[in-house]
Amino acid sequence: MKKAIENFMNVYGKYMAASAFALKPCSKSELQYVVELFKNDSQR
Repeated sequence: MKKAIENFMNVYGKYMAASAFALKPCSKSELQYVVELFKNDSQR
């Protein structure tokens, strides 16, 4: 479980940091993009 969390932070931490840095709410399409990435990732 710890490994999965580490992988999550490695992949999505950068994206979330970028979003936060831009100081704007995620648009719907961006949110869907992240969800799709996560789904694809967990199937691998």
